[in-house]
Amino acid sequence: MFLGATTQADFIVYRLIAARARRAWGDSVHTFLQVSGALVVLAGLFVAIFS
Repeated sequence: MFLGATTQADFIVYRLIAARARRAWGDSVHTFLQVSGALVVLAGLFVAIFS
């Protein structure tokens, strides 16, 4: 999600996620998806390290 938001990808799954998020976040949808993607990566690393 982070890379898709950074490049504003044309991948169909990213376009669907962005379309749904655009309803709530408007023009800052790509920034929101970058932040949420980074948080998912950090959560995954946290689980991998401490489990």
